[in-house]
Amino acid sequence: KQAGTAFKHSLTGGMYLNGSLTDDRYDPTMGYDAHLVGEVAGPPGDAGFWKLKGGGAFHFPLELLQMMTLGIESNDDTEEEETASVMGLTLHSSVNFGIARPLTFNGLICSNLGGIPLSDRFYSGGPGQLRGFLPAGIGPRATK
Repeated sequence: KQAGTAFKHSLTGGMYLNGSLTDDRYDPTMGYDAHLVGEVAGPPGDAGFWKLKGGGAFHFPLELLQMMTLGIESNDDTEEEETASVMGLTLHSSVNFGIARPLTFNGLICSNLGGIPLSDRFYSGGPGQLRGFLPAGIGPRATK
């Protein structure tokens, strides 16, 4: 249904924190980061849709968690052996989300795409998430 060529005309805009709320932009150990990106595709292209993507990451040093749990002061040398067990370890967690919906622009988008183009849909995993597969490489295949 979506074989052949198509022309996509879209506007994209986004907001990125770029590590400004972390202790280190490239190797964070404490803080959080977030991003939000929106895209609208429409005439004069063959595709009509809107898409919103976002996500965030949280970084928390386990040493700080252990000090909070045990009630240890950072300058207290009596519990040095216990805090050394998590020294330098950090908990990292992230989440990503997305939503996409087709738009027709009151009939201005008349194509054989049948909604959102395959290249603009969301897929499970994504680049670097499922080992052994190329980006968008999971799914049905055309037989030769």
